[in-house]
Amino acid sequence: MMAHKRRTGSTYEWPGKKGQVTLNTELDYKARIFSFADPAAFIAYLKEIDEGTDPMVRHFAEMLYR
Repeated sequence: MMAHKRRTGSTYEWPGKKGQVTLNTELDYKARIFSFADPAAFIAYLKEIDEGTDPMVRHFAEMLYR
């Protein structure tokens, strides 16, 4: 999976702080970050995974998780 970066100056919730704070550095994650404000982006990501799954992997996953 490719790394996804968040833009400098974006507003984030910060545990233990009231309200929100602004980050002054870029975050570099090897995961995608989704927001409750945009559930369609998460659903599109799940569809991307579903459509890109190898048929044999899908077959074994179905056997294992029934």
